[in-house]
Amino acid sequence: NYLTTMNAWREIRKAINNDEDPRFSMAQILKVAAMHRVTDTYGPIPYLNFGVSKEVPYDSQKDVYYRFFEELDGAINNLDSYAASGSKVLSSWDCVFNGDVTSWIKFANSLRLRLALHLAYVDETKAKSEAQLAIGNSYGLMNVKSDLAELQHITPIATYESPLYILKGWDDICMGATLDSYMNGYQDPRLSAYFEAGTGGKYRGIRAGMSKDVSKDKYITGIFAEPQATATSNVVWMRSSESYFLLAEYALRWGTNADAKKYYEDGIRMSFDEHGVSGADAYLTRTAAGGYVPANYEDPEQIITQKYIALYPVGQEAWTEFRRTGYPKVFPVVVNESSGGSVDTNIQIRRLPYPESEYNTNRTELDKGITLLGGVDNPGVRLWWDVPNK
Repeated sequence: NYLTTMNAWREIRKAINNDEDPRFSMAQILKVAAMHRVTDTYGPIPYLNFGVSKEVPYDSQKDVYYRFFEELDGAINNLDSYAASGSKVLSSWDCVFNGDVTSWIKFANSLRLRLALHLAYVDETKAKSEAQLAIGNSYGLMNVKSDLAELQHITPIATYESPLYILKGWDDICMGATLDSYMNGYQDPRLSAYFEAGTGGKYRGIRAGMSKDVSKDKYITGIFAEPQATATSNVVWMRSSESYFLLAEYALRWGTNADAKKYYEDGIRMSFDEHGVSGADAYLTRTAAGGYVPANYEDPEQIITQKYIALYPVGQEAWTEFRRTGYPKVFPVVVNESSGGSVDTNIQIRRLPYPESEYNTNRTELDKGITLLGGVDNPGVRLWWDVPNK
């Protein structure tokens, strides 16, 4: 993801040679959309000076995030006049929004709000100011079903097999126990939109972290629910439902409880609409007192729990939200086989170690990056925005 994205961005910048060109602005948004996943996986990454030298220095996650905001701000401002005039940009090659500039701005604003809320626990002042800029932009956020940001299948420029479909073909990629608990407990109508039922028409999930002694054959017998996916399923990047959940958290932190409730309910309704499922109003009335419970505990953070469900199958962001907030409650791995107990079973894996290729080709700068991380490169280390005791 890092090399493919950054090398392509560098070549585009070189070819266009004008940072105010709307095509480059779209490339900037794409870069941030891809690279925030990389830094949210590893921590410090080479970013600010990419392309300057062969051995690119690592930057702290704070510096990378601050640059993200600068790049999104510049891209949004550059695209403004094109959106105002109704101009199309790269419409013959844009497999996301078909050249609609207003849609790109709304996506950038929503992405900015996502990144802002990532910092809520570690850098509240920056989080609030960036969130306000995203919310206050005249073009607004993604807020209707058609605002969906996804990579479409368009011949001949985007012919690919859905990654989720490829995973499904491995036979052992099934519904997880956490979604099993929440969605069955809430009798969630979206189950059939997310998964194919297993034996007996039931939606059963698999516990994560099964013992290595358990044969794969034990859980490919059709008992468990598999993802709903075809070879031509589009790759979803962001949905409007996420915007509403982001607004709900913003309101809960810096606004009113009434607005938080409204946006929370809007997020659920939008998620139902996005998946073509009815019954959102009835779903919102379900309570623990009525028997709709996911497990033997009470979850005080409804916003993140429902956001977690609505994010499917955008697992990267679901993992980020779990690490950032501590919600939702998830089943711990059955067997913790982390090296030397580096991962705490109760709080799960926090990041991925840097790949071996970095140790082999960029060791001097990598060592500096690990210093920025706190001096240890293991999966139990918290990232900058992953604050303990939240």
